[in-house]
Amino acid sequence: MVELKLRSATSGDRTVVSVQGEIDLYTAPRLHGELARLLADGAPRKIVVDMAGVEFCDSTGMNVLLAAHRRAREQGGDLELAGPRPTVQKILLVTGLESVFAVYNVVQDTFPRDPVLTDTVLTDTVLTDTVLTDTVLTDTVLTDTVLTDTVLSDTVLDDPAALR
Repeated sequence: MVELKLRSATSGDRTVVSVQGEIDLYTAPRLHGELARLLADGAPRKIVVDMAGVEFCDSTGMNVLLAAHRRAREQGGDLELAGPRPTVQKILLVTGLESVFAVYNVVQDTFPRDPVLTDTVLTDTVLTDTVLTDTVLTDTVLTDTVLTDTVLSDTVLDDPAALR
């Protein structure tokens, strides 16, 4: 029997549940318990189930996700899936559930654009030589939707002094 590992991280009304292992008849009750706990207060909540670590999910697991999705929607929230592997994507496709759930390639795609990254913030006091390093600006932050071509122009990237 494969162990199912769950980890939840909540920020405001958004919770990311990272799942690793197999979701089947034996492990689905554990996922159900975690999702039910998150929805127990009745408050609108957006739950993102990170499925990148899920190797297999049978109909029992899909039913758990579907029931939690329905309950989240009834409470004014939502349940979305992120990072499903090809085997899970195929199950979603064959069952038609890809049209029920919002399915994203990665968890970061489920978050809205960051309104903090605007032209008024991109000033010399925010973007210094020490901030513009590979360790701070990772692929998850530097997406086309957050930093547009007008912000990352050749002048800015070629001449760090232009940021001052």
